[in-house]
Amino acid sequence: MKRIFIILILGCFAGIVHGQVPGCTDPLSNNFNPLATVNDGSCTYNATSYTPPVKVDPINSTLVETSGLQWAGNSLWTFNDSGGEPAIYRIDTMSN
Repeated sequence: MKRIFIILILGCFAGIVHGQVPGCTDPLSNNFNPLATVNDGSCTYNATSYTPPVKVDPINSTLVETSGLQWAGNSLWTFNDSGGEPAIYRIDTMSN
């Protein structure tokens, strides 16, 4: 009788315990799951596109500083970020 009572009590508490529900927990996503309690990395979003404004200024014939170089869009780019104003320059590789 005592054993049956313990099994019934444990059975009642087992019904209260809920497991974790994996899913997308970001309400801004396309597939938000309001019942999800653990983010499983499955969130999807609409594609976005952004074109930043570009200000092009010629640089002096002598480049005093370069913090790094990047080849992108068929051009060589350098950026300066230590000392003066942060700036990005396209280097003309065709002329002297």
